[in-house]
Amino acid sequence: MKKKWLQWAMIIVTCMLAFSVVSAAHAAEHEYKVTDLNSFKQVVETIKSERNSNALTEATIIFTQDIDFADTNTETNTTAVGRNYFSGIEGVTLTLTSEGDEPVTLQNLGATFGSTRLRNAGFNTNDQNARFFTGPMILDNIKLQTSERDYFFAQGYPLVITENFKSTSRISIVGGCLGTMKRMDGIGLPDSDGVGTGHGYENMAKTKNYPTSTHLEIYGGEYVTIIGGGYNSDVTGSFNKTTLSYDGGTYVKIQLDGNVENTGWYEVSNVYGGSYVRRNGTSSPSEGTSGKISGDTYVEVVSGVAANIYGGSNNLVTTAKSNGIIVGDTTVIVGTNTADGSEAVCQDVYGGSHYSTIGSADVRYDPADPWTSAKVGGDSHVTINASTRGRDNSGDPSGNIHGGGDCDIINGTVQLILNGGSGFDWVFAGGANSTYTQKTEINNMNAAVNAASIVINGGSWDEIYSGVHTWVGSVDANSEQKIDGNVFVQLNGGKVNYFCLSGPMTKIYGDSTLEINGGELGNRTTAISGYRYTSWSGNTMQYGQVEGKRILDLKNDSQMKCWQIYAIDEINVNNTEAFIARGTTASGALQSCGNVNIEAGTLALTGTNNISEDFTIADKGTLALNGTDATIKTPGSVNAAGKASGAGKLLVVAPSASSESGWIKTDMTPLLPNVGEVYLRSSTTDETAQSGTDATLLDLANTPAQGRYVEYTTESVATTNSYKHAWRIAQGQVQEVTWYYEVYYQNPDETFIKWKNAQGGKAEENAIVQISRDRFDGQDLGWGEVLGTHYIFDEDNPNNRLSATAGTATQANPLKIYYKCKPHTLSYEYDTTAPVDASLPPEEKNHYYSEENIQPVQPAVVSGYTFNGWQVKSPSDLTLADDGTFTMPNEDVVLIGSWTKNAPAETITIQPANVTIYMGGDGYEGTVDKEGNFVTDSDQIKENGFPEPGFLITLPEALKNLSISQLYLQYKDGGTTYQWSFEKYGDGDHNVYRIVPYGDTEKRSVRMQFVKDAGTDKEVIMDSDNIDVAKYINETLTMKVYGEGIESDKVHFVYDTNGDDTLESTEPIYNVSVENGQLTVRGTTSAVQTAPVNKEEFFTATKNQPGITAPEGTTYTINGSDVKVKDTTGISLLFDNIIDSNAGNENATYTDLLKAKVDETLGSADENRQYEYKYLDLVDTHNGNAWVAANEAVTVYWPLPEGAEADADFTLLHFQDLHRSMSPTEITNKLTDNAYTPEKIQGTVEDDHIVFNVQPYNNGSGGFSPFVLVWDEKDEPTDPVDPPDGGGGTTPTPPDLNTEDHFSYVVGYEDGMVKPENAITRAEVASIFYRLLKDEVRDENTTDVSEFSDVSASDWYGTTVATLSAMDIVRGYEDGTFRPNAPITRAEFAAIATRFFEETGAEYEPGTFDDVTGNEWFANAIADAVELGLIGGYPDGTVRPNNNITRAEACAVVNRTLGRIPHVDHLLPADEMKTWPDNHPSDWFYADMQEATNGHDYEWTTEQGQQVEEWTAILDKDWEDR
Repeated sequence: MKKKWLQWAMIIVTCMLAFSVVSAAHAAEHEYKVTDLNSFKQVVETIKSERNSNALTEATIIFTQDIDFADTNTETNTTAVGRNYFSGIEGVTLTLTSEGDEPVTLQNLGATFGSTRLRNAGFNTNDQNARFFTGPMILDNIKLQTSERDYFFAQGYPLVITENFKSTSRISIVGGCLGTMKRMDGIGLPDSDGVGTGHGYENMAKTKNYPTSTHLEIYGGEYVTIIGGGYNSDVTGSFNKTTLSYDGGTYVKIQLDGNVENTGWYEVSNVYGGSYVRRNGTSSPSEGTSGKISGDTYVEVVSGVAANIYGGSNNLVTTAKSNGIIVGDTTVIVGTNTADGSEAVCQDVYGGSHYSTIGSADVRYDPADPWTSAKVGGDSHVTINASTRGRDNSGDPSGNIHGGGDCDIINGTVQLILNGGSGFDWVFAGGANSTYTQKTEINNMNAAVNAASIVINGGSWDEIYSGVHTWVGSVDANSEQKIDGNVFVQLNGGKVNYFCLSGPMTKIYGDSTLEINGGELGNRTTAISGYRYTSWSGNTMQYGQVEGKRILDLKNDSQMKCWQIYAIDEINVNNTEAFIARGTTASGALQSCGNVNIEAGTLALTGTNNISEDFTIADKGTLALNGTDATIKTPGSVNAAGKASGAGKLLVVAPSASSESGWIKTDMTPLLPNVGEVYLRSSTTDETAQSGTDATLLDLANTPAQGRYVEYTTESVATTNSYKHAWRIAQGQVQEVTWYYEVYYQNPDETFIKWKNAQGGKAEENAIVQISRDRFDGQDLGWGEVLGTHYIFDEDNPNNRLSATAGTATQANPLKIYYKCKPHTLSYEYDTTAPVDASLPPEEKNHYYSEENIQPVQPAVVSGYTFNGWQVKSPSDLTLADDGTFTMPNEDVVLIGSWTKNAPAETITIQPANVTIYMGGDGYEGTVDKEGNFVTDSDQIKENGFPEPGFLITLPEALKNLSISQLYLQYKDGGTTYQWSFEKYGDGDHNVYRIVPYGDTEKRSVRMQFVKDAGTDKEVIMDSDNIDVAKYINETLTMKVYGEGIESDKVHFVYDTNGDDTLESTEPIYNVSVENGQLTVRGTTSAVQTAPVNKEEFFTATKNQPGITAPEGTTYTINGSDVKVKDTTGISLLFDNIIDSNAGNENATYTDLLKAKVDETLGSADENRQYEYKYLDLVDTHNGNAWVAANEAVTVYWPLPEGAEADADFTLLHFQDLHRSMSPTEITNKLTDNAYTPEKIQGTVEDDHIVFNVQPYNNGSGGFSPFVLVWDEKDEPTDPVDPPDGGGGTTPTPPDLNTEDHFSYVVGYEDGMVKPENAITRAEVASIFYRLLKDEVRDENTTDVSEFSDVSASDWYGTTVATLSAMDIVRGYEDGTFRPNAPITRAEFAAIATRFFEETGAEYEPGTFDDVTGNEWFANAIADAVELGLIGGYPDGTVRPNNNITRAEACAVVNRTLGRIPHVDHLLPADEMKTWPDNHPSDWFYADMQEATNGHDYEWTTEQGQQVEEWTAILDKDWEDR
């Protein structure tokens, strides 16, 4: 049993040394007397001073008289209950005691604490809700004014309460901290640091973590509850989750006056080694309260009266959920052999936790919800010592001991050691499940260790159970009470009245073993039982269950007497003296027991004993059948190598003829001298019959040795005479002969072969023997198949000889039985390719199983078709050989055949042209119904949304020069002729046509059919008059010509050879091949807008509406083909949102991928970048919204997005070649391809629209697809504007920059790049100018104290930003942020650079730049920068102040600011300076970037009349070195 005695011993010794009342720490220099409240205040101040100056750790305060800690103001006559006089002495272990023998009374101790740090104090002890918060403390000879609701919270500090402690009412002790307690509104509670918030319910929904262990030692006082861990309670239900967490363990020791007589109350109602977790809210939170203890819990009750003692926590749930977890072990020790003989008296002892539901019926254990349980992560230990008794002192047992908790989960083992004690009722290895809707389980984590064990070394115990105690009720599947492993119970001493090896309503998944080595079994009705019922549920009695065995081991010289052993699977007697005797002559000592093994020693039985399996008496064992009524009944075998004694009877119940059990299998000679009678029974109907016709008396005494062994024989029948006959044979009184039989099976060729010839057994010569007609079990007969159900008995075979006398069933003339093969059917079918003229499939035929080389029958030849052969339809695992043959399996076979129509010399192909449409268009007026009539319902035409179909006509080579206008389709159906002509679809040079009825023949318009999931068992078929394209968004349907009622092989082409409408058949007759096309339906969102195409000169855009214009003469083709739209009045712009989905990537939607590609194209984005995603397409709304393409560039009017200003910087990106019909994988691959870049489109803002052109569609380039509109809405920096008159604004004096030394000021990236064209961030700019300050200026101004909320000293840029901000060089934003990682604009950079110069006085003149009006905050900064020559404008007349400045542009401005003028021809050779792979000599910024990244000496020289630097050497002392 795993007990951490050494660990606990060290804890106890350490704590006792630290907190002993008689301690050297109470030396005079640290003892302080208190006479009144003022002197108490002075003492506390002295202790505080000593703690701070001399590291005082222990002090004793001696009170000379009673004190009221409520501070009364004499001037106002008011009482201030609210001062924390202990504040400031945290960490000092205080001993509070009295000067005299009688304890002083402390009233209103530490009344309140406000917002101060809390240690060693409580509050408002006059209030019934008072709580005392303590640090390390010893209470000795003190009496506190208390109420029964008061609590002491040790907060993880050791607390010792001596035997002299008193309180005015019973209180509660909590070793840990306080969780939530909303009832203290307005008083204030400490948070996790002990700081009160001023409100009783703020900051409570949080985790409280206490790293220390808790330590309580209680020697005096009276208590309601003692809790080793914390108190976590949410009274009002307003919080979702609170958690108390202890990194250590808990220790509780209680030693009270154990001789107090029970008067209905307890000195301690409840003791918990863990936490108290209570969830008592009025509303159900998402998560409950929790108390977690990461270490072990240890509870020792030396003496005193306690109601319930728990090693774990208490989880009280009323309307919500709670959770108490103890990660380590729980240990409970009750009673110690004290010198004064005092006792520990208790009602119940639990090794685990307590979990109770009070209220909500649906609060029960849920394996998927961890907030509904009390758990112990390790082992549970309970030890009961001699000085322990149950609560009732009358002698009747009334206490219970449970190895687990009350509704507990233990992920380890449970060990109970009972060393003595008395007055206890039930002892359970598991827990006590008082709320049967909960779940109790013990999970053995080590297979080599028993899941639960009880060791009894003494004491008097009423009932011992190896399971879990569950109160009356039906336990559902979610509440199974289980012990996952073996249970071991050992009796070494003491007295036990009753053993149960399972437990009521408990399932034990391993063996349950009782080992008796000594002690005494009491005189109860049932002494040892495999299970005991708890209650009736309907008509079902609730039992405990054992997956393994219930085992009883008697060993080690023990002598035991018990009333009865019931429902035990295995009984082993392994000692020399043990015996079990029944006390009366009623039922037997053994009832419903399994195997009984007497290895050594004696098993003494009386009464009628029922053994369900075998009975074994080993050579050192003795069976004592005491009394003439002693009987053993068993249907199993009796194996006797030992001896028997007594006058009892051995009764063996006879089996059926098909079983070999139930016979005496061994030599019975050792039993003969003493046993009275041995019987063989032939019936179990009358259990009392022992003679006459129902039972056969075996005359063992007069039976020769060879007759004492009775064998089972197959021809025996379960009748009285047959058993007598068998016994006579065993005695050698009759002669028998051997008889024989043979078995034959049929080959597939219907011949028979002998499979088996064997002896049938022995029988008297005239006895009738027979072979039973059964199915042939079969064997491996040579062709690799096992027989069995493949064969049936051959009823008609004349050679069957199933019975005869034994004397005539000789080896030469044996009995014979024949089995014939089971036939199976071979049948044939055709698939849908079979021609109409094909003959019926061949007739089905029977074949025997395993018949080989079966050749399927071939069908008759059909002109114009080829038979493709037979394939297997079923069974699926049958395969035809290359020559088409097969071997018959053991089931029916179905073959299916297919046909192919022979192709003529040439074929004319008709195929519906593929078409892509968008949802929402109008259908065409030409739809026909299944009778061939035109649909005239305009609403039906409009709603089906299907465009007019076109057909691709492909001619064979011989007809290439034939005009389609001379070509006609013809179909003759009896005397009726149908003809169709071909008309060009739209305009243009193409081979797409309409098919229309022709001439005076019968009219039948072409009807279309659409198939979804073609070729699958989910195939759905629609016709052109009933399709609704809105049901098939983003799907592709197979489009067919509907030919119902038409024999396709009779359709052929005719043509007008002379052009005079005289139709003649083509020679040869060309076949018509009708292929399938595809209809693709693209979806739209609910936000879709359409705008008709307008002429440019007449168009005015409407606010918030899209628009489109096209040049005069623009033509449109359907689906990018050559088919031109005739009627262009329905051409419109489809302006729609992106249909967002996961785009083939579970972590990224379509818009996520588009946004990432935008940011990759435009550079990284800040939080001000805005995006609008749209799909733009041209459609023909009059023809089912079919997609069309324009041959000219069209102009699109994109309405300004909501909230966007017209003066924002807009960028429009076109994601060409992306279409709605693309698969998610294709979209993902495209947008994540680094080589793919969207097209930037130049647009202008006109009033409230962005206007741009879309180029014509040309073989997949240009045209329409996704567009993304991007713009920035950024906050303006707080750089000051020119102050108004009288504003008094000043310009700060800029510090000096180091313009003499040309040190480097830019450092590259870890990947070896310098990235000149990347945007530079605000933090990088601050770092550049910080590095360029003169040393004395930098030293004078350096600071890391920042005024910005997003800049801290630990940031790599923290010092540089803080310093330049303090110098008023860089400034932040109105919201108090600096945004260090945001890119910096050209205007912001110019403002920073110009602050290093004296004011130029420059004022911006409007018109200097096209994009600066003069009213902007940065206008004068731009003017200063231009005046100083730091920046210039662009050739288009703009300065682009709001554009992000790049690293190269920033370095160019810095170099001008410093007066540095590098020249590409006057630098050092490349191998003598630092160079960069992404900075090339041909780049305009090459020299500026080299200047910024290389410290160097220089001289001035002239290049083309301009003074430039001539580099002379690299400086060793760069910025990185300084």
